[in-house]
Amino acid sequence: MSRISWSSLAGAFLPFLLAAGTPARAQSLAVYDDALQNGFENWSYPAVGGPVFAATAVVHGGTKSISFDQSSYSSAISFAHPGGSFTVAQYPTLHFWVHGGATGGQKLLVVLQLGGVIQASAALDTYVTGGAIGAGAWREVTVGLASGPLSYSGAFDRIDLEGGVATAQPILYVDDVTLVPPSGVPATALQIEHDVTVRSMTSDRFTWKDGSGQPRVAVLAHNDGPQGPTAPGGYPNHGGALREFRYQLAGGATRVCGPTSSGNAGEGGFGYTVSHRGDGGTGIGADDSPLGYAFAGTFQRVFEGRHHAVFRFTQLYPRYSSTSANPANTLYNVPVTIEWVVSTGRDNPLWAMTWDLSGVPANALNDDSRGPYGELLFDGAASEAAQSVVAGVGWGTATGSPRRRTRSR
Repeated sequence: MSRISWSSLAGAFLPFLLAAGTPARAQSLAVYDDALQNGFENWSYPAVGGPVFAATAVVHGGTKSISFDQSSYSSAISFAHPGGSFTVAQYPTLHFWVHGGATGGQKLLVVLQLGGVIQASAALDTYVTGGAIGAGAWREVTVGLASGPLSYSGAFDRIDLEGGVATAQPILYVDDVTLVPPSGVPATALQIEHDVTVRSMTSDRFTWKDGSGQPRVAVLAHNDGPQGPTAPGGYPNHGGALREFRYQLAGGATRVCGPTSSGNAGEGGFGYTVSHRGDGGTGIGADDSPLGYAFAGTFQRVFEGRHHAVFRFTQLYPRYSSTSANPANTLYNVPVTIEWVVSTGRDNPLWAMTWDLSGVPANALNDDSRGPYGELLFDGAASEAAQSVVAGVGWGTATGSPRRRTRSR
């Protein structure tokens, strides 16, 4: 055998890809599409100098959008339907696109009203792909009216997008606003951001909606660029791993998981490889089980679709032949490939690793394979030294526990 793979895909990779197409949708109700539709009226405020419903400077679809200049912080885009109310059972999802203009980062509230009385409100960032309104780009917004933090189940006849801070905010744009029936909830597009700097390392950031329709974010640090933060234990950090993961809790708060800050695994993140030599360091004068993130390599954006993406890291990982091999204690740089799959509707990324042993003689190596390896802290809320507190999650093999070995043959 010359190639050994470890994968969490469990044989489901091909069916998963085949099933990733966009599902059929029931008929959505247009609220704004170049103009107000289906009996909706503009009740925005202030009446003078407020939102413009025929802007042409930045448009997502068609020829017009809504511009919202919040120079007066007491302001809102307001879609009112005086001809009658709708229920969340009829239309459980509000869907639209938002553009942050040159600045981005504006804070809005989404507010539901009935008969002039506010029924529910929540921060819009929760529902924006990427977790915030972006600068210079359209971002998709999918508001589950019945789910947290709105958690509303009644009727409404007015939807407001209101300034969420008590100060002026830069201009933004809204377009293609619809109410979506239960069977027509759109499979929210995966958002991919290339070459962003996260925790001081150049990375690709993936944002998608999980199985509950809530936002999740995974950040994969590039492994071909400048070295990142060195681990307290002395290991250089060349990326090639998940260095940030975000997901939403039941109450609407966002859990942020990042790299640890102590030990030889600090700063490395999660999802790299480690292999231990059966003979330990005997005869080699080197670390027999280095952490994979200590070695630079290359990355490839294998596939980027509307609803899923495949991202690949490759590197050479040093392995030494066993003391009983011929020749003994000989260095082989083994090609290792690690792939990540991110998909709309799935809670967690999928991870796969391949060792290419085609360049290693038969019976030369006596090593185990440990992966995905790494550590992440939850919110950085606890010290790793505080053993009584669950601070994060790690994956590896404890001292004295069984190890799975990989032999080249």
